[in-house]
Amino acid sequence: MITFTTINCNGDTIERTFNSIAAILKDYWDEEGTTLPSSDDPVLNYRLNGPSITPTNLSFGTFIQSLECQYWHDLVLD
Repeated sequence: MITFTTINCNGDTIERTFNSIAAILKDYWDEEGTTLPSSDDPVLNYRLNGPSITPTNLSFGTFIQSLECQYWHDLVLD
């Protein structure tokens, strides 16, 4: 399960939860991110099947890129 919290341009805190990396990437790729935060929105914290992580200076776009790398890495190893 993937949970992340971002702040949008209005200063609102948004939390989203997905069942897998594939689910969030499918939403991002299929909908061009229209239901997801903007690529420059800061990620306040996230959880990938474990403890919550509070990053420093992580944008949502960079977060998506790291999820893509993890997705393809896991796909190759399976």
